[in-house]
Amino acid sequence: MTHTPGPWQVCRNWVCEENDPGHNVGICTIEDRPEMKANAQLIAAAPDMYKALMALMYFVADIDNGFTNKETAKAARCKAANDALKKAGYG
Repeated sequence: MTHTPGPWQVCRNWVCEENDPGHNVGICTIEDRPEMKANAQLIAAAPDMYKALMALMYFVADIDNGFTNKETAKAARCKAANDALKKAGYG
């Protein structure tokens, strides 16, 4: 299964790709209810969270195999995960 590549952002009442201004591609629409804003932020952060989770998984695999500068790799991947969570409205 494939998805529309990120990054995504919240655009008024829908989630869209972050393209050139004025040329955004819609991912999904959201209703005008308070919880829908939080849902939209979470949906918009999905590609970032996916990339961060995959990077953390590869980091753990590399540590298990002894192939990584642990501190540098850990800091970069933790920052990506934290940035994705912030975009989703957490943290």
